[in-house]
Amino acid sequence: MNIADMRALLGLGPEISDVQVITRYGAWEQATTAASAAAAIAAVPDDPFAVANAVIFQSPGTVAAEYDDGEGDPLPIRIIRTRGTVDIPTPTTEWVADKDMAVIQRADVAKPVKGHRLFIGDDEVLIDGRPRLDLEGLNWLCEIIPVA
Repeated sequence: MNIADMRALLGLGPEISDVQVITRYGAWEQATTAASAAAAIAAVPDDPFAVANAVIFQSPGTVAAEYDDGEGDPLPIRIIRTRGTVDIPTPTTEWVADKDMAVIQRADVAKPVKGHRLFIGDDEVLIDGRPRLDLEGLNWLCEIIPVA
């Protein structure tokens, strides 16, 4: 397997060095062979969250998608599709609403933007609202709405 294939498999962007890609791939391979994310974390102690995150995004709980920023070909990525709640402030109160969400690895998309599209199977959705970065800086939580 070449480095480009390793990057694609782990969802790593160009900001990650080739040496780190090889190290993370070895850890990922060990973890998947042993069916243990703990092995991957132990193999790369300097960045255990990123390794565990890469393993999670290759698991059955994720789906293939394409990220389209409107410039060039859509980028193939893996996402976690979920539902979350958002607060909607009004002049007199605050409402809580359910929203469809997509979790996107920062290694795949440096900064998702409202209005960019995701193609998830036969579904086409728009990123809505302001994407929020998780505490570790690994994943973006994006509100999504169907394209009408």
